[in-house]
This record gives sequence, structure tokens and C-alpha cells, in this order.
Amino acid sequence: MIYEFSDLTLDLDRHLLTRGGKPVKLTKLSFKALQDLVKAAPSLISHDELIDQIWGPRRVITLDNLSQRMKTMRQSLGDDPNKPIYIEGVRGEGYRLVPEVTVRPPTTSGPKPVHSWRPGMLAILIVILAVLLGWLAMERTNFTDDEPAVSSLDSTPPAPDISDRPREPAVAVLPFANLSADPTNQFFADGIHDDLLTRISKIQDIKTISRTSVMTYRGSDKKVGAIAQELGVSTILEGGVQRAGDQVRINLQLIDAETDAHLWAQTYTRQLTATNVFIVQAEITEAVAGALQAILSEDERQQFEKQPTANLQALDAYFRGNQFFDQHTSESLAQAIVAYRSAVDLDPEFALAYSNLALAILQQVWLNGYPIQAQLEESRPFIDQAILLDPQSTSAFTALGRWFQTAGDLDKSEKAFKQALVLGPNNSSALAHYGNLKQRMSDPASALRLFEKAMELDPQNNGLKHQLAEIMGTVGLAKEAIPMMEGILANQPDHAGTYRVLADLYSLGLYRHDKAMKALRMAYELDPGHPWNSFNIGNMNYRMGDFENASLWLNHAASLVPASEQAPILRGWAYINARDLESARKEFDRSTEENIVYWIGVFTLARVDTADGRPEDAIERYMDYEPDFDGRKSLLNFSYGVGAIHAYQKLGELEKAQALIDEMMLVVEANPPLSYHAVHILDASLYALAGQSESAIELLANWVDQGGSTSFLQIQTGFELSVLADDPRYQELLQTVENRLNEQRANLARWEANGEMPPIPSVVRGPE
Repeated sequence: MIYEFSDLTLDLDRHLLTRGGKPVKLTKLSFKALQDLVKAAPSLISHDELIDQIWGPRRVITLDNLSQRMKTMRQSLGDDPNKPIYIEGVRGEGYRLVPEVTVRPPTTSGPKPVHSWRPGMLAILIVILAVLLGWLAMERTNFTDDEPAVSSLDSTPPAPDISDRPREPAVAVLPFANLSADPTNQFFADGIHDDLLTRISKIQDIKTISRTSVMTYRGSDKKVGAIAQELGVSTILEGGVQRAGDQVRINLQLIDAETDAHLWAQTYTRQLTATNVFIVQAEITEAVAGALQAILSEDERQQFEKQPTANLQALDAYFRGNQFFDQHTSESLAQAIVAYRSAVDLDPEFALAYSNLALAILQQVWLNGYPIQAQLEESRPFIDQAILLDPQSTSAFTALGRWFQTAGDLDKSEKAFKQALVLGPNNSSALAHYGNLKQRMSDPASALRLFEKAMELDPQNNGLKHQLAEIMGTVGLAKEAIPMMEGILANQPDHAGTYRVLADLYSLGLYRHDKAMKALRMAYELDPGHPWNSFNIGNMNYRMGDFENASLWLNHAASLVPASEQAPILRGWAYINARDLESARKEFDRSTEENIVYWIGVFTLARVDTADGRPEDAIERYMDYEPDFDGRKSLLNFSYGVGAIHAYQKLGELEKAQALIDEMMLVVEANPPLSYHAVHILDASLYALAGQSESAIELLANWVDQGGSTSFLQIQTGFELSVLADDPRYQELLQTVENRLNEQRANLARWEANGEMPPIPSVVRGPE
């Protein structure tokens, strides 16, 4: 529903508060509080009722916490408590909404959003940012738990079948040659190829290799048999497309890879219309299925017989958009968005174009660092329209899953991805996105299975290899994943992204921070202008206890994107490493809650505040986020809880601390530690704060026995683990870790001295 009051609009289906069409930023709890007040208007909600509604009945929350929450919300709204125009507080009773509320139902598709272009910003992926605190993943959201507007997600679909059962026959559709006189028509040949591949992939009985892998063979002189062996298929479909005037000709042949025999061949010549293109592709799909003796269900037949658009110009624009999207650059992404917009303008009923437009807009968050909420707001109407036009669209539900994942609603994201895979079980993109989600939900075993299935369908996709390797590192298979990355570098020695993944494997999987640093310095040499590279090097210095160099590299990362919203956060971390806490606080105060890095930084600062004798400031920061301890879905939330316990103890509020300890112990006892090294430290911190020193020491000793070596443990000495400081066993563990780090620091110095690793550049080090 949509609630309008004064100059504000609260859209619960889109989880959005706007003023004059522009988003109003609220924290998660502030949004929840406002929602409750709006729904109750004009009635007053008592203090106790409001506390229960915002935090839940099990929370240890006081009126002071509620007052601070309402203060924060009023500041965000621009409301004066002495002359309230939105929220009125009644002394000793509660709060009410002042203006009159108008309620109206949501629209399935809103007005066309106005696209705004912004300079490229620091695109820091969650998993890369989170390693600052040791693989602490975060599900930060400014949104509520209302049901989505799309009715197709009202019930959870069954989990897709991702078992290892045989899926023969298997086919690879190689890139189609452009047989036209005009070489620019390659986009049209590629578009025909992509659409046909998508149609064949909808057939459950045929394993279909994904586009990314088959496109690596464009222009290849390899024999069909060799390609089939590399891709793990039994048959190859190849051909060409000729576009001339108002005619189109498609030549195809299906080849048995083992015998090189033609199983089927056909030439189609038609008048060039969008309808004819899709009719031909449906005929081809059925012919391929028949040649491979695949059993077609009626649903599958209906799916590949669909005609997405009858507008040839819209189809051309859509094909061009796909071509740009696949280039994975900021410039090409912008061009893809323009092309997709043109497609939906030309045909407002083109569901696939709406889906891809939404995905491209969302991709700006991850590729360009665009503000999350703005991209969510812009993309959601297109997703809703795609599903409205085609409720059986794999692409649309993949986009919806991506939307909820970006928004932080992981449960709804999972529902959407499951539905996408029910509709398209051979869709490697949906499998990969679902795998990313399961990883973020701290279920690396499921993520591993999903990525392995995606890799089976897309074996030459380096992006999938990167993600699979990262997951393997979290489940104790880093040693097995390293050769995969080395294999990529053997063919692409200038691939900076592969060096970044290799660094994660060495550091987080094998605790070889020296080898990780060497890989990151190589990444920087290859791409010095990419802020990730400088950020990751700063983070690695942090892990090794080199706080001076950590500050230098973090400041350098900020200097590369001085106008971005992430810059003050990076500078804040740099100041923390330099032990300049007041400057760190000022930088964080200048930052925004728009992005995830803010909240990771706030956690860091809250811990520092506790250690600095300001636990009351730390509590205020923790309560602004309010962690949920209902499982290990978010390790950062869990970290917030550990930090809050420590702050409450420092304040002398022991009952509140004990209530959190009891709640979190239930989680620890019900969920065994994951492979993340940080989990051992977090659990040890919880046991230490609970007074269970023996259990804490045991967990830490286990981590050290596994090869653990990171300054994270040393940083903790003045923080949550400080209660163990006088224990000789703890001191011995610290010394073991320090010895390992000293060996690795010596390796780095030697490598730099003999030229195996480039020195710190002057642009980072500054003038001598």
C-alpha cells in the first residue's frame, strides 16, 4: 500500500519513503518506526507498544533507546520536536503521526523514471569490503519485511533440482557467423544466437552450455570434437545469419561431436520481421529437440514458441543492448541502458527488455558504486512490468531476486531465484546469482553446489570461476582453488581481478598474507587506477599489523574517488589505523547510510569507542543498527551483538549484556562454526565476555592450530578479548601468531628487495 501524508509518500510495496519524488534516507529501525506510526494514525502508540513493534518483545530496550530512535528519525525527516509537523511525542504516553494520511493501492508500474547520470564511483563489492573485518558479510537494509508486490512469490516454489543426475544429450550452440555484407550486422547474428540458445536451454532434457563459454570460441580454428570435449557436450550446433534488405537467411547444422556426422541441417529464408525471426527459432528449437530425442513437455513447448516482440526495431535495440551489457564496462553499461530503454519505448509490452533494463540499472550499484536506494527505486517498476507481461519469465524472476538481494531482503531474494530456476533450470545466470545469495546467507555448502552446477553449464566463464574459487576458500578448499586461478593467469597474465581472488584464497584460506600481498601488488601494477586494488592492499596491511601502510593505501583509495560517498569512509578507516579517532569520527559523520561500507565502518568505530572509554557512544551506534541474532545469516550482525555486549559491560549495564549473551549463545550452540576464520574469533569473544575463558581459549587455540595468523587477533587484545589478556595461554597464542606474521613480513621485504614484488609507488608513499 501507499500512504501519503503532508509532503511525504510511504510506499510499503517498494519499501521507499519519498518527498517530491526524491528518496528520503532512513535507517532500518527508523523506517520501521515510521511505518508503525503511519499505519496507526491518527491514534497514539504507547512507548511500550512502539518498543515491541520496532525491536520485538525479547529486546532489552529502554525509553532512552526509543527517544534516541525518534530523535534520529525526526532529524532525517527535518522535523522539530518542539513544533512537530510529522511526529508528536506525548509526555509519559507515546507518539503519534500529526498529518492526515491518505491511503491508495500500489500501481503495477509507475511513471517512467528519469535517468540521472553520475560520475563513476568506487564500486566496492560487499565481499571485498567485508574482509576488513575478516569475511564479515552484511545484510544491511533500509527496508521493512512487507510482502512483495509480485503475487508470484506469495508461496515458496520448490527448490530447483541441482543434483548430479545425468543430463544427456548435451549441446553447445557456437557463435553464429555474420554472413551479411555489412559487418555491423554482427549484433543481429549474435542476437539470433542468444535467443535461440535461451530457447533450447528451457528444455529440461537437454544440457545447454551457456553463452559466456561458447562465445570464447568465436573465430576459433579448433575442431568440433576438441570444442565438445572442452565443454563437456556430445553435440555442436553451428551456423550463420545473413541479413539483406527485407530478407533474413539462417543456415544451421547439428553435428555429432564424436563422429563429426551431421545429425540435422537446414536453411531458413524468410521475410525479415520480428515475428518471422521468432517463428524460425521455434522451428529450429523443436528440430534440435527432435534430433536429440528430447522429450518436450507442453510447458516447455509453450515457452520456446513465445514471441517476445513483434516490433523489429525494438528487437534490434534489445539485441544491441545485450551486446553492450556483455562488455562489462561502465561505458558499455550506460549504452546498454539506453538501448533497452529504446526497446521498451518502441514496444511497451517487451517483457525481456524490461527485465534486462532492470538488471542493467541494478548492475550500476556493483560496477559503478551508484547509490543503492536510487537504483532500487528506478529498477523496480521495470521488474514488475516484466512479470506482469510474462509471469513465466526466468529473466524477470532473476532480476527480482537480484533486486531483493541488493535491498538486503534475502528470504524474498531466495524465493525469486528458486522461481527463476523452476522456470529455467539450465539458466547459469540464475544459478550463479542464487549461489551468491547462499554465500551471503552463510550457507557456503549450498553456494558451492549451485556454482558447480553453473560451471557445468558455463565452463569457460572466468567470472564464475572467480566466484567458485572464493566459495571454495570459505569451505576449506582454498588449496584446491588456487590452481584454478593460476590456470586463468597462465592464459591471461594481465587479469587484475584474478590476482584479487588469488589474494583472498591465500589470505583467508591459507593465512598466507605475504603471498596475498604479492598478488595484490601485481593487481595494482596492472590497474593502478582501480580503487579496489588500493583498498585491498590497505586491508592486507591491516591484517598484517602494518597500520601505517594501511593508512597510506586507504587514503590513496579515497583520493582516487574524491567525490564519491565512500571516500570519507575510507579516510575514516585510515584515521582509525593511524589511531586518530577524532578525525575518524568526523569522517564517518560526513558519510551516508546509503551504502554497506558505512555500516561496516560504524561497527569498527563503535568498537574503537568502547576501547577508548566511550561505551555510551558505541551503544548509540549499535542500537542504530539493531542486530538480529536469529541465526548466522549475517556475520556482521553477529559482530554487532558481540560489540554491544562489551559496551554494555563497560557501562555497567550487566543485565542488558547478559540478555544479549543468552540470546547469542542459543545461536552459537545451534549452529556450528563456519569455515570463516573470523567466526572462531567472534565465538571466542562471546565466550570470553560470558566468563567462559576455557571455551574461548579452546576456540582460539583451534584457530591457531589451523595456521591462523592475522592481526585481527591482536587488534582484539584491546577489545572484546581483553578479558583474556592476563591468561598465559592467550599470551602464548598471541606470540605464535606474531611469529608467523614476522616471518611473512620478512618474506615481503625480501621479495621487494630482489624485485619479485614492486615497491610502494611514490603516489601512495608521498614525498620523502
